[in-house]
Amino acid sequence: MKRILALLALFFFVSYSYASLIISPERIDLVVERNAVFEGDYSVTNGYDDSVDVEISYTNWQIYSGNGDLDINNWLKIPFSKIRLAKGETKKVPYEIHTSNSMKGSVSAQVSFSAKPPQSAGINVKMTFPLYLVIEGTQKIEFSVEKIIINQFQGNISADALIKNDGNVHIRPDGTLNIYSGKKLVYTVEIPDGFPVYAGTSRSVLRASIPNDLKTGKYVAEVVARALGMEARKKVEFRIRKDGSLIS
Repeated sequence: MKRILALLALFFFVSYSYASLIISPERIDLVVERNAVFEGDYSVTNGYDDSVDVEISYTNWQIYSGNGDLDINNWLKIPFSKIRLAKGETKKVPYEIHTSNSMKGSVSAQVSFSAKPPQSAGINVKMTFPLYLVIEGTQKIEFSVEKIIINQFQGNISADALIKNDGNVHIRPDGTLNIYSGKKLVYTVEIPDGFPVYAGTSRSVLRASIPNDLKTGKYVAEVVARALGMEARKKVEFRIRKDGSLIS
């Protein structure tokens, strides 16, 4: 008997709609133990005025290098390559996640749904959604704020933080931007999470505006990045001239 085990499954049940084909969820995040099976499904709804055929495909996306040349068919299984939907019909498209003892860190896939809208010859609509999988008990969480770039464009100042992920799982950091004048905190703002930073990569994902009415003088910008219960910090100095221009 298959053992079904998912220690944590986070589903983002926000439907995605293009024309009248609706897919839910649009993003799946899973944490599953080794040697386990997790079962779930997509909901596909036809809102067109006629029946439609929907083709389903999936490919590897971002795979932690420690998994070697991992075949997607070894860990993700979707039994249908095509479904037909009548006008207004909704069908479930099941999927299975199979983890093995050799898997570690994180892997991901892109799952695509393609359809030719009725009475629209030559048009093909394709929607692709990410599926993220972390192998429980194998996570190495290690990241840093590699660089902070202070920019000024058309009088507006911003801080852009480059996050380096040295771990084996993808992260989706949020953070805080603090601006100091000497030891005095003169500005702070929370930065929401955004795009993921994949294992072994760097990416600018934390950006925030800095007030453009700062007085002339020297400042320190500090970015505090947080992800998966850990945090990293970095500081950089910059100066505002009398004419309002920036030196970083």
